[in-house]
Formats: sequence, structure tokens, C-alpha cells
Amino acid sequence: MKIIKEGFFLVVLALISMMVACNDPVQDELESQQKVYEDSLAQAQIDSSVIVDYWDANDYGDTLIYSVSGIEGRGVRYVILEDGTGDYPVINDIVSIHYVGKFTDGTIFDTSIDTLALMTDSLAWVEVWKDYPLADNDFSQETLYVGETVDDNGTRVSVDTIDVTGMTTGEKLTELAFSSEPLDITLYYSSRSFTPTTYNHTETGTGIPSNFVSGYRTGLHALTPYLNHGASGLMMFPSVLGYGVYGTAGANGTGSDVIPGNTVIVFEIYLQNIRP
Repeated sequence: MKIIKEGFFLVVLALISMMVACNDPVQDELESQQKVYEDSLAQAQIDSSVIVDYWDANDYGDTLIYSVSGIEGRGVRYVILEDGTGDYPVINDIVSIHYVGKFTDGTIFDTSIDTLALMTDSLAWVEVWKDYPLADNDFSQETLYVGETVDDNGTRVSVDTIDVTGMTTGEKLTELAFSSEPLDITLYYSSRSFTPTTYNHTETGTGIPSNFVSGYRTGLHALTPYLNHGASGLMMFPSVLGYGVYGTAGANGTGSDVIPGNTVIVFEIYLQNIRP
């Protein structure tokens, strides 16, 4: 009996040891951190390949790379698209720029230029609803038909209609942004102030507004000395310096202008003004 009890005790002790080993929170956390690290390295390689392919496809040739770490694929790549005229910014100058944020497929997800936002949204409207069966939607109508479903008789009917009598194009687009079937990418809001970004050009880049993602701030800091009045440049950066693994939803709260996770970001920069 004693032998049996001792044997039973050893089995129980072994099981407890296995349970403790399997539920070690420290070990679980270490393994989780290791997986995140390995995933980040893999994504950095993917992003690097996307950036190189984009660069080659657009024939940008020689490029400047601002490295922010020793890991390949985590730097910001930038190029001057067009030279301007006059002097270049010097340290402590106040610089104003317009920007256009894009995906590598050319889709614009953000811009500070109101005319571009209006045009892009209008084009998106035409593209999404050009085959809509109930009406030939355009911005001259007083009612816009949004979305469609099938009724009990099998007839396609509108999900939503918007009374846009007397509205400007911008106001109509703003209404569409908050409709039950918003546009795929919503850029224009009548309540938004479309103005250049103004910042203090410093040696460390601390004058650039902190509400932008780190890749944008790094790229803008690197580009600024090479841009004179009227010049334009382009920057690209990997997802780790942009919107990360999870991406971000759009400002209208509908999720219509989501930036997907693990997305390489492109920004075009247009220098508007330099003053001491």
C-alpha cells in the first residue's frame, strides 16, 4: 500500500509540474514577444520589397534613404520629384507644405488640398455608382440614391436617399460620407480646414507636428532641406513607421476610409512657402 501511495504521489507531483510549466506566464510572455519580433522582421522584408518594386516601377532611379534603425526595410526612402525656384529652407525657417497620402496602388487616403479632395471624392462617386440601376447619379441632381438592396418582389431598390437640394459639391460629398452606404474613400468634409501644414524647420525635426505618424515626420525632416519654393518630393515608408499592424479607421467613424494594417505608405510633398 505504501508503494502505491508513493507512486500515486509521484504521478500527481509530475502532473502538477507539467501544469505549472504549461501555464508559466513569464514563459508565455517571452514566447509572445519573440513571435512579435519575428513577425516584425518578416513584415519589414515584405515592406522593403514593396518599396523597391514601387521605386523601380516609377523609375525614380537613385534615391536617398533615411535610416531609422539597423533593420532592413525600416528606413524612409525619399526623392525630389521637381525642383522649385529660389532659396532653400535653413534652420529655424518656418516652412509650409501641402501633402497627398497614397497607397502604392495610387489610391489617395488623405490630402491637405481641397480641390484634390473634391475631385477624388467625385471620381469615386462616379466609379462606385456609375452602373446604379435606379438613377444616373450625378452632382446636378437634387436627390442622390445611395446603396441598393432587393425587395420581396426581387426588384432592386435604394437603401438610402439624400436630399441635396441647393448643396454645393463639397456639401453633397460630406452628406455621402455619413450616409448608410459611404464612399469607399472619404476625403472631403465641409467642416474640415484644408490648409498647408506649417512647421519650424529644426536640426532634429522637433518642429514638425507630432500628430503625424513617425515615418511622415522622419521623411519630411529629411526632405525639407532639398525643397525650395514650388518644389515637390516623395517619401515612402514601411508599415512599422506608418499605421502599424492594425491600421486605422477613417475620421468619419464609418470605417469607409480605413488604412489597412501592414500597409506601405506614400506621401507627396509640395512646398508652398518659406519665411524666416
